[in-house]
Amino acid sequence: MSIKLCLLKNQETVICDLKEVLDPEENKSVGYMMSDPFVVIQTNRGFVEVDKDQNTSTEPQETTIQFYRLFPLSNETNFKVAYEFIDVIYEPHNEIAQSYLNVLAKWREENVKTVELSDSFLVPSEELSPEQEQIFLNQFEETREDKL
Repeated sequence: MSIKLCLLKNQETVICDLKEVLDPEENKSVGYMMSDPFVVIQTNRGFVEVDKDQNTSTEPQETTIQFYRLFPLSNETNFKVAYEFIDVIYEPHNEIAQSYLNVLAKWREENVKTVELSDSFLVPSEELSPEQEQIFLNQFEETREDKL
């Protein structure tokens, strides 16, 4: 994984697994692939205010980081984007990268469904004649009825 922070044109900061996309015909880079992108929002940035008249400073507030999906209405998790979509790419702090991985694991646990295919198999239909296809379907139905 190549976890990167990206400052987008719209000034959002995104963390994702970022890879460069190459055009195989021209052997030329055409943009980026953002996998599992989450917007990162930093709140209470920990500023210290100094009152120069009284020579005092306020205690910094605790900084918090929030994550939410970049494209929340999409069912996809990988997005090809043009170079122009991203202004800056940089390395996250280790704590930010680990937080992202934890959020991503939790999101996948809650949103990604696995399908058991133990009784399934793949047969390319173009390789079967109509007679073979009918034999296959009959056998499949018999097997299925036996399990019910």
